[in-house]
Amino acid sequence: MSGPTKWIYFDGNALTWLWDWYTEVRQEARTGAAREASPFAHAVISDFVIDEIVTNQIGNAYKKHLALLAIFPDIPVLVSLESADLAAAQTDRELLVRPADFLAKVVATRSLAVAGHPEALHGLAEDIANKQDRINADKTRAIEYASKRQRVPFDEAVAAVIQARRLDPRHSAHDFFQLCTMLYDLETKRFIDRPAHERKGAGRLLNQQIDHYHLTYLPFVDEFVTGDVVLARNATDLVRLVGLQTVVHATSSYLSEWMREQLLA
Repeated sequence: MSGPTKWIYFDGNALTWLWDWYTEVRQEARTGAAREASPFAHAVISDFVIDEIVTNQIGNAYKKHLALLAIFPDIPVLVSLESADLAAAQTDRELLVRPADFLAKVVATRSLAVAGHPEALHGLAEDIANKQDRINADKTRAIEYASKRQRVPFDEAVAAVIQARRLDPRHSAHDFFQLCTMLYDLETKRFIDRPAHERKGAGRLLNQQIDHYHLTYLPFVDEFVTGDVVLARNATDLVRLVGLQTVVHATSSYLSEWMREQLLA
């Protein structure tokens, strides 16, 4: 594929869950498949999605999900927006795409680790250790939480950040990125009012930060698919509040829509 006519962004949960389903239903896809005929026909992912998949201990699930990236090495990978020229990307979003061979190189390196290559195994172990160091640091980080009286609904938090920072997230991808960054900070301090079961504790702050990085791609993609209920709600609310045209799906609803399209094709 030379590139998708539309971009559908998948987070790590959505990508791997759909792959697990797809290879159960169509077992031949485990060794090769046409991306155009799969749920991933218009997929784009990011550096963060790749990290979610390949920076883990090697096991059966790891090998299965690495196979997804190996079978579809032409899935466009978007750079982290922290280092991107967002003003230029608003005019030409293709500027966000990594070189065409980027994903194949990642897969090749991790495949060597799966095969037991010492240097590749060392690199994987180092990456896992660095991630764990960040998680351990978060667990011991002193955070002053907002009192229950100070907490506000998500909509109010978005409005407050936009007003305080004088942001224009509808027309500026840079401002939208700043909005997501500030919302992450408010989440960690519990200024955003949520039920206790929806909050992510100190040991999952990295996971929460990555969720907010996923959100930063909303202005650039046509659709956004996630397997996380809270992330799906946040994405939907941001699209509504900011006035974006992006369509947000939970993984199951995306799959249902894709299956319906296949039946009508």
